[in-house]
Order: sequence, then C-alpha cells, then structure tokens
Amino acid sequence: MKLSLKFVILSALLVATTALAFPSWWISRGVVNHENQPDDFAVINQGQLKNLAKAAHLEMQAQAGSGVELDAMIQAWQNGSNADDYSAVTVGQLKTVARKFYDRLLATGKIDALPLWLVTLNGSDDYAVANIGQAKQAFSFWFCGQKAGVLIRAASCR
Repeated sequence: MKLSLKFVILSALLVATTALAFPSWWISRGVVNHENQPDDFAVINQGQLKNLAKAAHLEMQAQAGSGVELDAMIQAWQNGSNADDYSAVTVGQLKTVARKFYDRLLATGKIDALPLWLVTLNGSDDYAVANIGQAKQAFSFWFCGQKAGVLIRAASCR
C-alpha cells in the first residue's frame, strides 16, 4: 500500500512539473504543438525562430507593449521575400533575437536585469548551431502582475 501511495504522489508531482514546463502564453499563441513529440536537441531553423518570435511579439504587445524595435523586426520578416527560412540558426542569432525581447522587458520595468546568458553576445559558442531546447529556454519568459521573469526563476507566479 505504501509503495502505491508513493507512486501516486510521485506521478502527481511529475504531471504538475510537466504542466508548468513552459509559459502559458505558448499555448494561447500556438507555440506548443501537442500532436508532435518534442525534440529539444533538433536544430532550429530560421522559420521556426521567426514563428516563436512572432508569438512572443504578440504576447509582448498584449502584456508590456512591444516597442518600435520589436515591431520593426517582425515587420521586416513579413516583408522579406528572399528569406531562407530552412537554414539553421546559430546561437548568436538566437541570442540577438531574444535580446530584443529582454531589452524591451528591461525598458518597461518588467525585469530588473538581463539573464546572464545574454550579457555577452560575441562568445566563441555564438557560431555554433542552436537547437530547439535553447530557443525554448530563450523565450521562456512569463508575465505575472507588474513583473515578468524567466520561468526557472520564479515558481510562485506560474
């Protein structure tokens, strides 16, 4: 009996942890596709990064105001006819796109400081190919009341 109770409790904790593995706006903005098995180690391509950034842009507009720089970036992508959306994204490209969102969060007072992984933009790993898990981590910001944060930092507001 004790073993089955431990199993039920462990299962419930696992389900609860899994349910909180990403910000809720990922569901409402269509970032999460429940029909596909996630592969966080797969290479992310330009089109996937753009789709993730567009969803983040919509959420930013709703929560904090997106600002001129983010609006211009998204608009340029919509007007780009010669884009190669199937080419791989580098870590530096991922950080550059994500930085625009975190800069906006900082400017609007939603966060107090940039995440440490964004402080240096020209590291030697910036030329490495980025994967989907890294992109998920970069865009795992959430909004809670007057503040925003990175999902890992604040369990109290998920």
